[in-house]
Amino acid sequence: MFLTSSPSPALLSQKRGIYRAEPVLTLAMTRHRLIRTLTEALAGPVISHASPDITPGLFDRNVNLRRNASADIQIRLEATAKMADVERRDMVIVGAGFHGLAMARTYLKLDPDVNLLILDAGTSIGGVWASDRLYPFLRTISQFGHFEYSDFPMTGYGVQQGEHMKGDVIRQYLEDYAQFFDLTRRTRLNSIVREAEDKGADGWLLTVSAKDDSATATYQIHASKLVMATGLTSTPSMPSLPGRESFTAPLFHSRDFGPRSSTTLRPGTRVAVLSGNKSACDVVYAHAASGAAVVHWIIRASGHGPCWMAPPRATSRQILVEKLITTRAVTWLNPCIWGPSDGFGYVRRVVNQTPWGQRLMRSYAQGGQAGVEKHNGYATHAELAKLRPWNDIFWIGTGRGLLNYERSILDFVRDGRVKVHVADVDALGDRRVQLSNGEAVEVDALVCCTGWKHEASVRFTRGGAPIAAELGLPHAYDAALDDSKSALIAQADREILSALPRLRDQPAPPACPAHLAAQSRSKPAADPATLPPAQSLARAYALYRFMVPPSHLAHRTIAFTGATRTASTALIAQTQALWLAAYFLRRLPHLEEPPSAAQIRERAAYEAVLHARYGRWRYPLGFGAVMPDFLFDALPYFDLLLKELGLRRWRKGWPWKEVFEYYGPADYRGLTEEWARKEGIGEQGEAERRRRRRRRAVAGSVVAGGLVVGAWFGAGKPSWKEVREALVGFAGR
Repeated sequence: MFLTSSPSPALLSQKRGIYRAEPVLTLAMTRHRLIRTLTEALAGPVISHASPDITPGLFDRNVNLRRNASADIQIRLEATAKMADVERRDMVIVGAGFHGLAMARTYLKLDPDVNLLILDAGTSIGGVWASDRLYPFLRTISQFGHFEYSDFPMTGYGVQQGEHMKGDVIRQYLEDYAQFFDLTRRTRLNSIVREAEDKGADGWLLTVSAKDDSATATYQIHASKLVMATGLTSTPSMPSLPGRESFTAPLFHSRDFGPRSSTTLRPGTRVAVLSGNKSACDVVYAHAASGAAVVHWIIRASGHGPCWMAPPRATSRQILVEKLITTRAVTWLNPCIWGPSDGFGYVRRVVNQTPWGQRLMRSYAQGGQAGVEKHNGYATHAELAKLRPWNDIFWIGTGRGLLNYERSILDFVRDGRVKVHVADVDALGDRRVQLSNGEAVEVDALVCCTGWKHEASVRFTRGGAPIAAELGLPHAYDAALDDSKSALIAQADREILSALPRLRDQPAPPACPAHLAAQSRSKPAADPATLPPAQSLARAYALYRFMVPPSHLAHRTIAFTGATRTASTALIAQTQALWLAAYFLRRLPHLEEPPSAAQIRERAAYEAVLHARYGRWRYPLGFGAVMPDFLFDALPYFDLLLKELGLRRWRKGWPWKEVFEYYGPADYRGLTEEWARKEGIGEQGEAERRRRRRRRAVAGSVVAGGLVVGAWFGAGKPSWKEVREALVGFAGR
């Protein structure tokens, strides 16, 4: 008899406001006892583990225990072979954050028998919200009710309506989600995927480094399907600072602020924070709120300047900003190349291609920007003036932040606890930071909030040669390879500028204000948006639907989820997960229909380039030139994916609500079950098939009865045998 923990519906109890599974005694069937006896005889005892950190070994290749396991248990074998033996999995998901967990939960819902494993380099589930990446004062940009999966409401965590969630709440929420949907035992932490070798139709061979407190071991996993859910914030980008070797104070990237925060978040410390992005705002606020003597906020004169920091509510009606970005009428005021997928193509053409429509578009963006400037009072204080962004808010996507703390960070600037320096770092020495404007500041720590490398966190190869370019991932420019896409790029650019003429009037690259630039003696760095088209595309993600490489449509062995910057993380995670599940199950009609696989691949390759180039034209002052950058583009993106899944895009019920009411998690509740019913997959599909059979039986009986009555009165009285045969025949159809 085996003892396992299983989330049985009969024994659910509510803990922390959500349903948690109690331990359940699951009785093994006779076949399980036989398998256990056979296994112990041939390969040693079967050992039950709470985590899947077990290599199946030789025996697993001969006896497929997964097919014999019930839905509540999975028998784990401890390997008797060496670590060099390749572990085999049907699907491996790399990343245990919002996207990885959503992918696992969705695919398991549709294929409960899949041998699935989640790998993550962190020490806990959560991705960017894992325990080792959290620090005091960290808050979400989203408010309560807007940062959750639609099938797992965030209730009972002590968060009130209108509050921004603490980082630890999100971590706990994701851990609870993983436990509730039985993903925890399928997750292997402290596991770094170093390389993924393409094996064609057979899948991918992964090289994994598993770390523990004592040693690091390397082993291999063969994955029939590989899903990369590592997102865009895996590899820190550290600047090269002169004199770094002589700097004696702590110097680290914001990626490591969590474990380091206990040494820097102390009253009386002097801290320097480098960069002007939202991450820098969070780190500056954390130190100022913890009682630092002074926080030197260093915004590089050669960079893109400070980010826009908006209040959480906008307009005179105090509407949440995150509601505006998923309100259909508001999305019409923002050009989007896949916008017509929402079913309102005529409205979008009028707004995008008429003079008055473009004026309306400009007025909306300018009004929003003026409201932020007035609220923040940049013109009322000399130090606040240094925080005025250098770019037009229309041309950036998610490269902005919200004033999401109990006290505004601007208050710390006004009272002098935060000092703003617009300059580059000339040199480091001892505990001193020398700036390009001639100033020198003494600090106890330097935190670099300098972003992330725009590259895959895993090395993808085939026969030892890198294939990042083939997969549509950022890579070093190769003239022979990348210039061959020039015709596609030119065609895509023509389509974008024809459909969205507002984007023809491109802004100049962001530049430091003249009076500050003169003081800093710095030159602006090269901007990806200003590179030649082929070079710009080489540095960008060019994936079909931002998820799959066009080159691998035939085999369908690899996909990427979460390779987007967005303010709608949870909703995009679950929608991409469902689309990818349909993709792997080969149930996307537009990718299965004739005329030919080659034509489908060519069309997918073009649309991947089209959408990548759209980002460069739409958000040249943000991240659009190097990665998908979604703001007002998220809702039509949902519409695009739902349309291809054959699901309802308009989910509000009433026209007024459809146009003017925002879309939130509740509007997409039950999406996976809805698609499963439509496709006849799983329990939902079987239930739908039974309903259809009953409806056909009733309809057949009615038709048969009508024919019998007609025959009775029109063509003579039929025999009872003829009546019975007619009823049975029609009811069975």
